[in-house]
Amino acid sequence: MSNTLLFGNGLNRLSSNAVSWSQLLDSLKVRDCFPHDNLPYTMVYEQIFMGSNTSDPDKELSIKNEIAKALTTQNSNEVMNRLALMNFSNFITTNYDYAFSEALNVSSQKLSTEDIYSLRRKRKFGDKILWHAHGEIDNPKSIMLGLDHYCGSVGKIDAYVKGKYSFNADGKTV
Repeated sequence: MSNTLLFGNGLNRLSSNAVSWSQLLDSLKVRDCFPHDNLPYTMVYEQIFMGSNTSDPDKELSIKNEIAKALTTQNSNEVMNRLALMNFSNFITTNYDYAFSEALNVSSQKLSTEDIYSLRRKRKFGDKILWHAHGEIDNPKSIMLGLDHYCGSVGKIDAYVKGKYSFNADGKTV
C-alpha cells in the first residue's frame, strides 16, 4: 500500500487569502437571513437551497457555481508546500479548490470521467495522485455539500463494496 495523506479545509485556513466558509455561506443567503452559528455547514447549505422558494431546476448548480467562483482565488501556503515535498504517493482532500495542486507545482493529468460523484475523481502530478473526494471547482456539479449529494455518494460506495458499481469510461459501461 502506498503512503497516503488525507487533509481538509484546515490547511486552507492557513493561507493568506483563506475563504471563510461562514462568510461564503452568508453571501449565498439571498432572502432568508438566518443565524447559523450552531448548524453544520451541510445544514446551512440545505437551508439556503430549500429556502430559495423557486422551482428552477438549475438553482442548486447556480449555488455551486457561486461556491466554485469564490474558491478560485484560494492560494497555497507554506504547510501545503512542505507536504507536497513529502514522500506521499496519494493525497486525498475534501477541498474543492486547487490550492494544493499549486503546491505540487507540476502540470496535472485529469483521470476522472465523473460528472457528479467523486469515487474516482483524481489528478496525476508526476508520480503523485491527488484525489478530490468531495468534488472540485472545475466541475461545480461535483461539489458535495447537500445531504442528497452525500447520500448519493454513500449509495455509490455501497454499490462498489457489493461489486455492483458501474461507470462510463471511453463510451463504455465498466
